[in-house]
Formats: sequence, structure tokens, C-alpha cells
Amino acid sequence: MTTLPSMLRRWLKDTTSIEAPEESRADCLDCTMCTAHDWTSRHRGLRFHPDTRCCTYKPDLFNHQLGAMFAAPGEVSAHGLRTVRERLHHEEVSALGLLVPTEERAGYDRLVRAGRFGRSPSHRCPHLDPQGACGIWAHRNSVCSTWFCRHERGAYGEGFWVAIRELLGAVEKTLAVASAQAVLGPGPLELQRWQGSVEDFFIACHEHARSMSWQQIAHLAPPAFHGAIHMAELAWKVLRDTDSLPDAATVQPHDLVGIREGQALVLGYSDVDPVIIPAPLYERLSSFDGRPLSQVWEEIRQVLGPSLASPDHLRTLVDFDLIR
Repeated sequence: MTTLPSMLRRWLKDTTSIEAPEESRADCLDCTMCTAHDWTSRHRGLRFHPDTRCCTYKPDLFNHQLGAMFAAPGEVSAHGLRTVRERLHHEEVSALGLLVPTEERAGYDRLVRAGRFGRSPSHRCPHLDPQGACGIWAHRNSVCSTWFCRHERGAYGEGFWVAIRELLGAVEKTLAVASAQAVLGPGPLELQRWQGSVEDFFIACHEHARSMSWQQIAHLAPPAFHGAIHMAELAWKVLRDTDSLPDAATVQPHDLVGIREGQALVLGYSDVDPVIIPAPLYERLSSFDGRPLSQVWEEIRQVLGPSLASPDHLRTLVDFDLIR
């Protein structure tokens, strides 16, 4: 699953040659982390709470995103629109939108460090409806749009989406500031200066953001923005390269979840994205000790044979950061 919101998709297309890849191992409609289709999701320690899924994160919503919801309410659910309005009523609102306070975001960071991400019903996103669907899916922000529990290319996929998140996050913030300035006119960015309703202000911000060209955005963005473009392009190039392997490799820190029926379930780059490899291959990971990769792999292949030590298996070891 990838489907970026329309404006984020347009900005990415206008900025780069990147085409957002599919992440078929992550399924928000049939949560991979809550169902028991295979060994990886049946293991209790790898599952999210069914009432939260990965949505234990309250998103920042910028003025142009809020305006898009109010301008076309049919693009979000009734629950999504209602909870956005509740946040506008109960939380601090600025000309830039609904931004989660630093103290509350710090609480989320503590939740993640404690291993409770996706497992704490008390931190359930307010926009997640009773059926477990995102009520603001069409206009969710860059964080929600670029986070996946599992990746086709493991650590390379995660690295790619982190780079995209940084880029699109910079675009969101740049547009929020530019739109508020355009709507309010010269002077401080204070919502109190707006004479109409808050919803009309956000709609006006959305209309301005939608009209901006990529050249205008790039002109207004901070210097680090252009570096973010370069990093995203580089991550895209790495993600598409499925042939390159390191000249030499060393086994990396990892966790063995379990062994069953000749298969090992292992956590490498991520604590929620396990990979299954043949148990005999797992038992030989220590062979990767910094010697030339081709030499070590040939030794393993001679012992295990091609069915337990195939090129795909080697690719998996590298992609999921079991060896580096």
C-alpha cells in the first residue's frame, strides 16, 4: 500500500523523478500487524493492538490540509470531519493549523521508546473511526502517509520512506507559512487577524496552496530543503538497485524470535518487520566476519545447497540488515 494523498503525490512528482513504490507487505485495510495469516503476525510480541493498529500517533494538520477537508467534506468520513472540528474546538489552533504541542509530542516519543507504539489504546488517534479506518485518509499528513510497518526491501525501503517523509514534511511546512501569509497579508501570522470563520480561513489557505507551482515552493523553502530533494533522489536510486551487494559483510545485531519447521524468524533492522530465512542459513550468519562476501557465500552454498542458500536468500540478508 502506498497511495499518497493527492497534493503530496503531486509535489513528489513535480519535485523528483520518484514514483512511490508499493509496499504490499503492509495492508492498512487488513492490518498485517493484527491478523494471524502467517507466523510473523501470530507471534504475540510482533502484534499491534487491534483497536489502535499503528495509529497511536496524533497528527499535525497544517492549514492547507484542514482547508482541503472543509472545502470537500465528502473526501473524508463523517467521523474524520467531526474529530477534526473537535480538535479545533478543544486544542490550540494557529494560523499554521493544528500542531501537537511539544509536551504532548514528547509523551509520544516516550511511548515509542517504551515499545508501546501501536499497543496503547489510550493513545489511539482521534481520527481513527470505530471500524478501524482513517477518517482523514485522503488528506493525512506526510508522517502518516510514509510510515509502513513492513517494507518489501527491508531497511532500504525504510530509508527511502524516511527520506520522502523529510522532503514532504518540508513542503507541508513551507506551504503552511506561505498560505497563511498570503491569506492574512503583511504582518504577524496571527489567526486573530482573520475576520471570518476559522474554517473559511483554512479553506482560503488550501486554495492558495493548491495554486502554488513547484518553482514558487522551492523559492520559499529553507536551504535544507534542496538537500532533502537530493537525499530522496539518492534513496530512490538505492531502492531500485536490486543487484549491488557489498564487497564484504559482517553479521549485524539482530533478535531471533524463534525457529519452527526448519525456518527462523528474525528481527534485523526493525522490531516490527521480521523476516523468515532457513534455519540452517541463520545458524551460519556468524560466517559473515568481514571476509569477501563472495567467498563466504560460496562456502555456505557448498554446505547448504542452492535451495537453502539462493541468491534471493542473500539479497534478503542484505536488505533486512542481517549482514552489512
